[in-house]
Amino acid sequence: MARNEKFRVESLLKNQPWLLPAIILVCGFLLYAPTLQHHFIYDDNWTIVQNPAIKQLFPLSRFFLDGTTSALPQSGIPQDVYRPLSTLSFAVNFAVGGLTPGSYRVVNILLHLFSGLLLWRILSRRFSPFASGVGALLFLLHPIQVESVVWVTQRSILLCAAATLLCLDFWDRSFQKPVYGWAAVGAYGLALLGKETAIGLPFLLFLCPPPPAGGERKHQDQFWFFISGFVLTALLYLVLRFQVLGHLRQEIARQATLGSSLQEGMSALWIYGRNLLWPFHLNVSISWPETLSWSSPSVLVGVAVMVFAGVSAVFTWRRGSVLFLAAALPMAFFAPHLGFIPLVTYAADRFFYMPMIGAAVATAWIAEKVRFKWILILLLGFFSLMTVVRGRAWQSEIALWASSLRENPQSAFSRACYAQALLMNGRLNEARDQFELSLASRPTINLARMVLQQLVQLSEKTGDTPARKRWEKELGRL
Repeated sequence: MARNEKFRVESLLKNQPWLLPAIILVCGFLLYAPTLQHHFIYDDNWTIVQNPAIKQLFPLSRFFLDGTTSALPQSGIPQDVYRPLSTLSFAVNFAVGGLTPGSYRVVNILLHLFSGLLLWRILSRRFSPFASGVGALLFLLHPIQVESVVWVTQRSILLCAAATLLCLDFWDRSFQKPVYGWAAVGAYGLALLGKETAIGLPFLLFLCPPPPAGGERKHQDQFWFFISGFVLTALLYLVLRFQVLGHLRQEIARQATLGSSLQEGMSALWIYGRNLLWPFHLNVSISWPETLSWSSPSVLVGVAVMVFAGVSAVFTWRRGSVLFLAAALPMAFFAPHLGFIPLVTYAADRFFYMPMIGAAVATAWIAEKVRFKWILILLLGFFSLMTVVRGRAWQSEIALWASSLRENPQSAFSRACYAQALLMNGRLNEARDQFELSLASRPTINLARMVLQQLVQLSEKTGDTPARKRWEKELGRL
């Protein structure tokens, strides 16, 4: 972009302050509008369709004090998950629109757009209008975000991200008026009730105090008051979570060691990096090697990435650079899913939703520096096209798992889910074939047991007695 063109664009964005927010809202909504016709998918069946708790809105307190409200109790989800704000929002959705999928998905899209606008506000305090717009649009339009936006159950991460960005927005202004500081603390509490991903945010805010306003003594006193508020809020959340669930872990049945969790977490990092830079292999179910060790190539790459991010964070923090946020935000939001905190430690696109805030900061910084800014506009267009394509994979259960198998035909889990989707649609013969292929793909013992149970029931439905006896015999051997 020539220098005079650059100045003309910047001048236009400065003189028309409504233009960038309008572009952000219109682009984001148009991109996701086709998904309003999609069906409920996967865990939506347990958290929404068959969840009896959301069919009654009052009393509101039960969503925060009763862990069984998060999903159908028989699904096993309530013993691991404490995300009351999300479940409460589903109950409001049901009270307003029943079980119409589009009414739930439009809320997800609006939350995504709200987060994009908040991120643009935060970036605009640090970068030029063009750069802040590019950063916010990357967050909104990147195809890795589709899983979090289109999968209704993942509203938890959308609520957490929106509240986290609201917290950061208030934090920027907390020394102008103390009320903003306490509003940031309140927003942090809402983020935790959305999803536990925000648990490490106080440490980041401790390292990033807002610009001072007023005397240095007053500045320090307010800072420590606010930090104490954040820490107290985190402790109260952990106590409440423990009271409701009886533990602080997620997927407690896995009983994974700290070492194996860290190895899985480090191994996931290269997948996130690949999907960020080359989003052609996005998949709802990502397979793992059967065994991992600290010498595994994917683990070594993950450790190298983490060390580089840590060193970069320290270096940029000491220099007071805005790039500290680009390095530290992903680390803070990845920590709950990389084994440092006893939660889920596998790779999934939805775990990258909040770290994308850091990627947006880095992109805005790049947009300030590069000369040929049209390249960034082309890149956003490319990501938008990929998002539309990825959104189509989520139109139904069958389409989702067929897409997953195209990426990884050897996945026993994806094939079993595809078979289950076919079964639910009455395609019994195809479902039987896919269940049998899942058994041939070296499933885990638990998955093999579930598949064999389905084959037994399917044989009973079709009156195939020899097949039923064969599958019952196989089931007895497990």
